[in-house]
Amino acid sequence: MRGIIFDVDGTLLDSMGFWGELGAWYLKTKGIRPEENLGKKLFPMTTEEGVRYLKAHYPLEGETEEIVEEIQEMIVKYYSEEVKLKDGVKEVLKKLHEKKIPMTIATSSERDFIEKALERLGVLKYFQKIFTCTEIGKGKDAPDIFLEAARQMDVPAKDTWVAEDGLYAAKTARQAGFHVAGIFDACSKEEEEELRKVSDLYLYTWKEFPEEFLEKEQKKG
Repeated sequence: MRGIIFDVDGTLLDSMGFWGELGAWYLKTKGIRPEENLGKKLFPMTTEEGVRYLKAHYPLEGETEEIVEEIQEMIVKYYSEEVKLKDGVKEVLKKLHEKKIPMTIATSSERDFIEKALERLGVLKYFQKIFTCTEIGKGKDAPDIFLEAARQMDVPAKDTWVAEDGLYAAKTARQAGFHVAGIFDACSKEEEEELRKVSDLYLYTWKEFPEEFLEKEQKKG
């Protein structure tokens, strides 16, 4: 292990539950009862796509842009004030930093609120750079964001690990030649078995991260 790329939501931050409930919470602020499993329908959509879905299926007033702004305010507030690190994250990042292993971030979320959250939680300092799918111009179904993050660290894919809770992103990284550290998240537990198969290392929580594994990987490098 000569470098590691971290996903954020569901990997570093315990935030996936928020995303699963965001649409329903917004509707409730308007006095509207949401359908069951709304979160699953909205999850793969961008904020704008999600708002269009809500406008098409619920009696929402206001332009799409206005609703997007209201939802963005909810997101910023959550990341600025409420979101927490997953168990064991800070300790693992500190260990990696002490071992002088470079770290970057590859996220599907937007830079501004990710930076706010990581700064507030005291871990932003550990990362060389944040890469977002928006800025790269492609999602994690393409390897571009991982390749760019590895390039930033000046480490080839074969010596770089990608930490992910999402199965599709983990598959993308694996197919691009990266090692994968899978991390369990309750919101994607139905993918656990498949993610275990894709991962070189699978952790239920970051507290399970084995220090002897890190030492073994460093000797390889």
